[in-house]
Amino acid sequence: MGIAVAIVEENRRFRDPLARRLNETPGFRCVGACRSAEAALAVLPRRQPDVILVALPLPKLSGVDCTRRLKELCPAARSIQTLARRSRWRLCAMSEGWDWK
Repeated sequence: MGIAVAIVEENRRFRDPLARRLNETPGFRCVGACRSAEAALAVLPRRQPDVILVALPLPKLSGVDCTRRLKELCPAARSIQTLARRSRWRLCAMSEGWDWK
C-alpha cells in the first residue's frame, strides 16, 4: 500500500512533478496534490495521508495556518512538513531526476 503523501503547493511547477515522482516511487503514493490551503482542508481529511508537505507561502490562508488546521483534521498524519522556497526547489529538482548535493 505504501506511505500516503499529500502535497499543498500553489505552483504547478513544484506540485505536479513531485506528485508524479511520488507515484512512480515504490513504497509511496500521492493521495492529494492541492493548490491551496482551502482545497487541502476540504480534501485531505477524507484521504487521511501519512505525510503532508505544505508550502509556507500560500494564497489566502498561510502554510503555517494550514498546517495547524491539518494537524486537527488529519490526526493519523505522522508528519506535516512546511516547505520554504529553497526546500521546494530541492524537492522539484529531485523529482525531475537531479542529484541535489
